[in-house]
Amino acid sequence: MGTRADFYVGRGKRARWIGSIAYDGHPENYHHICTRRQKHTFERAVRCELLRRDDATFPRDGWPWAWDDSNTTDEVFCFDKGRVRICHYGRWFTWESYVKYLNDPEDHLGPRNRDNPFPNMSARRSMAHGHRSGFLLFA
Repeated sequence: MGTRADFYVGRGKRARWIGSIAYDGHPENYHHICTRRQKHTFERAVRCELLRRDDATFPRDGWPWAWDDSNTTDEVFCFDKGRVRICHYGRWFTWESYVKYLNDPEDHLGPRNRDNPFPNMSARRSMAHGHRSGFLLFA
């Protein structure tokens, strides 16, 4: 299975989903996205990343996952209040706090919260199959 990631502008139930990826969603791969300080540069960086990948899903494609919201997605990136917030397996970080966590996980591990408010995407579901699903089959 891939490390899936969802991207939003805003946080909470009213956040606007701008896309998802099925593989390699770890924040350390997206320094060029996580360090943005303006909404339009964040959106542009995300769209450029999605356009260059064959595992990307855009809103026009429908919600690609079997779950209803991003609480189950491995990594979630939200541009909110002038910075990118990263929900890493249910824990919220800024880029700076995420880097500290990587260097010393014991000291910088915030509380886990699997009940983060994300928009319910069940009405937009169009489960991905193939390269956009993040599913790997080993024979």
